[in-house]
Amino acid sequence: MPFQFGFNLDSELTRLLGSYKIVVPESVVGELVNLSKRIPEARTALSLARRCECVPVAAHNPDEALMNLAIERKAYVLTNDVGLILMLKKARIPIVRMKGRNHLAIVGDVS
Repeated sequence: MPFQFGFNLDSELTRLLGSYKIVVPESVVGELVNLSKRIPEARTALSLARRCECVPVAAHNPDEALMNLAIERKAYVLTNDVGLILMLKKARIPIVRMKGRNHLAIVGDVS
């Protein structure tokens, strides 16, 4: 998102969450490796993901890994993927997503 729409991810996350730590499931990094072979934005996302803490998560696919990690750590998931957002809402996992073209917003259950 920040590469596509040109906003500062760090400042937006700090504005929303205060202090935070980005953790990425290894399967998401693997998916980005595969996507980066054909999608230029995925290469940039991969370089960002590799600067974060990458952790193994038992799951069959990257979306499940994100959900499992969010549940385990009581964390937010940053995504604009509509299918994943629907799954996260059903699981009552809070979501950080694009609002407009230049900032983020929290949606979903934050209790």
